[in-house]
Amino acid sequence: MKKFLLVFLAMMLVVGIVGIVMATSAPQGVSVPVTGTSSMTISPGTVTFPSVTPGTPRPLDDAITFTADVGSNEDFSISVLSVTDIFSGNIDVSIADAASFGALESFSANMDCITDGVTPCTYNAITLDAILDVPSGTPAGSHSGVITYLITATPVFT
Repeated sequence: MKKFLLVFLAMMLVVGIVGIVMATSAPQGVSVPVTGTSSMTISPGTVTFPSVTPGTPRPLDDAITFTADVGSNEDFSISVLSVTDIFSGNIDVSIADAASFGALESFSANMDCITDGVTPCTYNAITLDAILDVPSGTPAGSHSGVITYLITATPVFT
C-alpha cells in the first residue's frame, strides 16, 4: 500500500509539473515605426479686406484659420516668413478672442497633436482676427500681396 501511495504521489507530482509547464505563457514584444503624416489647411485661400481709407484701421470680415487635416499625426509649428506689398508691416493679428494685437510678421503658434498615444491625433484649430491699417498717402487702387508661412511638423513621440 505504501508503494502504491508513493507511486501515486510521484505521478501526481509529474502531472502537476507538466500541467504547470503546459500553462506557462511566453510574452512576445511587438513594435512598428509609424511614419509621420502632416497636412494643414489655411483658410480663406485669399485674405480679402473690404475697401479701406488710408489711415483708418479696418478689420478683416473673415478670420484666418489654420486647421490640421484628418489623418495628420504630428505636432505643427506655424510662423510667418514674409508679407509683401502694402500689407507688410500693416496687418495686425490676434488669436481669436484675445485682447491684444501684434504684427502679422511676428505671429507664431504651435498646434499640437492631442492623443493618449493610442487614439488618432486631434487638434484645436487656430483662428486669427486681423486688422489692416493702410498708411495715409497710400496710392489708391487695388493692391495684392502674399503672406508666406513656415509650417513645420515634428513627430509627437521620438
